[in-house]
Amino acid sequence: MKEMTVIYFLQSRTHTHTHTHHTCRHAPMHPHTHTHTHRHTYTHMYILYIPYTLYHI
Repeated sequence: MKEMTVIYFLQSRTHTHTHTHHTCRHAPMHPHTHTHTHRHTYTHMYILYIPYTLYHI
């Protein structure tokens, strides 16, 4: 179960990073989109960190 959780966390992190990079490319064209995406990424990471930390403890 622990192994499965780690894989899920890593996969989600990679997906978020790729999405952020793609949006960053269009950041100069759409500043508003960049801000919104950055906030969404932070929220997604925070939600992922909550269960991971609880399970680790």
